[in-house]
Amino acid sequence: MTINFLPASIFKGYPVPDGCFVVPDVFIPHLFDKSPVQIWYGSRFSAKSYTKAQELIGRCCGKEYFRGIYARQNREDVKNSQFQLFKDTIKKRPWLDRQFDVRDSDYVIENKITGNKLIPGSFDQPQKIMSIADPTDIWVEEPITRKGEIKRTDFFDMFGSLRNPYGVQPRFHFTFNPISIYSWIYTDFFEKKSIPSNRVLANYDDNPFCPQSAFDFFSWLQDVDPERYLIDAKGKWGVPKPDNPYFHKLNPAKHFAKVQYDPRLPVYLSFDFNVRNSCIVRQKQDGSPKYLKEFYMASGAGFDLESLCREIAFLYGKNMLMFTGDGSGNSRSAYTTGNMSAWQLIEGYMKKYGAPYTDWSAVPRSNVETDNSRFICNALINEFKDFTIDPEGCPVLVSDVLRMKAATDGKLDKADCNKHDYGHVGDCLRYDLANFEFSTFQRLGNGLHNSN
Repeated sequence: MTINFLPASIFKGYPVPDGCFVVPDVFIPHLFDKSPVQIWYGSRFSAKSYTKAQELIGRCCGKEYFRGIYARQNREDVKNSQFQLFKDTIKKRPWLDRQFDVRDSDYVIENKITGNKLIPGSFDQPQKIMSIADPTDIWVEEPITRKGEIKRTDFFDMFGSLRNPYGVQPRFHFTFNPISIYSWIYTDFFEKKSIPSNRVLANYDDNPFCPQSAFDFFSWLQDVDPERYLIDAKGKWGVPKPDNPYFHKLNPAKHFAKVQYDPRLPVYLSFDFNVRNSCIVRQKQDGSPKYLKEFYMASGAGFDLESLCREIAFLYGKNMLMFTGDGSGNSRSAYTTGNMSAWQLIEGYMKKYGAPYTDWSAVPRSNVETDNSRFICNALINEFKDFTIDPEGCPVLVSDVLRMKAATDGKLDKADCNKHDYGHVGDCLRYDLANFEFSTFQRLGNGLHNSN
């Protein structure tokens, strides 16, 4: 039996005839698309999974050979979500129930007429998925969660196993809520678009079957947590907040805004040399720090130290330049000419590229402990009336300060930073405030003891 898919906008409220599924209009142009990677993403209650399950059941009912694998993080999740969704969809429709054998023993779903199948898998055991013979499709539900994501290597291994001898175009399906930009899925499919895909954004208000309780919940969420609302309700790629943020006094609505460079004022520069050369640029305008630009050597590209200094000299060489940053930059290196330290190199580059007005008095001999640095930074952020970071000029800094988290002892969770390769530009902010503004911190007095 060929299943027909009807748009909800023209069929809402009428009895659905046998052989038909009614789905939100947003999915209609994309059903049975033959692109090798299918990505349906967006908010909760958008019917992504519901519609994808119906699409794959429809493929099972067709004459063309079909063997689909459906997977989540583990087998228990598969049983309680995808398998249950397939089972409910089939069992509530007698015309489908007659066709299918739905097995509770191993979660295999087989069309008794066509022989087409849906077979469970889990991406905590990708080898088992790759051992299934002659698949046409793999559907991965929730490859990104707030706890982690499917591994990029596992995706390529599974995607590479999609082949069959029947000439059917293989397809890989993702359905998810776009929780975090810190995902290879975001990087490869959305930012760089290095892997071609058919992408469909669907939100709860695209779904005419969305319950009123969901509308009420999202209305409440918009008031109490606007950032999470954008992720959970509007399908925006998010920057998840840690449970224990390192910069806990930062408020994006208050502290992120456009900053204008003032050529009359000194420029404050804070460097980090650990792993990657990074630098943030700020001025003190109307008594408050204003961060206007960043330099960051991303993986595989960016600035070596001399190039970074040349760019700074070109942009700000006529201002008085104030320097601070990572105290480890005082260490001499056998890999530099004359066994010079990073700060000695920077001083030489500034002279070489015509930036004569420099102040080095805030360059530290050593770094403040990260728990003390946290206390100082948050106290100062709270104290300055117009503390501002320009999100356009400092996108990595914005990402870092929202993402960096404290461990239970109050220190920066360096293990998480190292594991996921972030925090380098955020460290520049720590050095900036702890060194340039330490005298301001001292003047605040004992009232700060309630700020942490």
